[in-house]
Amino acid sequence: MASGSDPPGSGVKSVRRSPRLSPQSCRSAAARVRQLLLWLQAVGGVSLQEVKRRGRMERSREEEGLSGRLKTLDLCSRSAASGTGLVYSQIFTQHQNLWDISHVESPDRVTAIMSELQRRELLSLCVTVEVSLDPTCAAAGRPGSDLCPREAAEEELLLAHTKLYVDAMRATQTMTQTELQSLSDGFDSVYLHP
Repeated sequence: MASGSDPPGSGVKSVRRSPRLSPQSCRSAAARVRQLLLWLQAVGGVSLQEVKRRGRMERSREEEGLSGRLKTLDLCSRSAASGTGLVYSQIFTQHQNLWDISHVESPDRVTAIMSELQRRELLSLCVTVEVSLDPTCAAAGRPGSDLCPREAAEEELLLAHTKLYVDAMRATQTMTQTELQSLSDGFDSVYLHP
């Protein structure tokens, strides 16, 4: 996606570090949501109105749940910051954009960052956050099974995402590369990898 100062077709892509929508893309956010809802309708066989109704109900439940969790939050407790956390696993180097090899998010980027941290002797200053490994990977004989992080529980995902979004991402597990690319194109600098 070209930035406002780059002419269309200049080949310059903006670099986003978050799947959140950029200000210039907010205008088309509604169109992306409609595209996702239509896709969910086609996959699930439910009407667009039903998907919207379920989304509103889910959003209301999530807001109530968040409100309840916030009420129990102890704002008086002071937890001392103990350093910069670093979460890393070799499996992070396997994530890549299958249809745009020049995409900035690539295995080389992850490797280069870790190499630079090591070169500057910063790794020893970080607090390593262990990646929880999935013990069933090795039992199933999956490639890279010693590197296989456990999947996040749905409750964990719902702390940051709506149920509708989690369900949409779950549906990507059976998508073809073309379908993954089509869905990814509805977001700003997000690509889905099997």
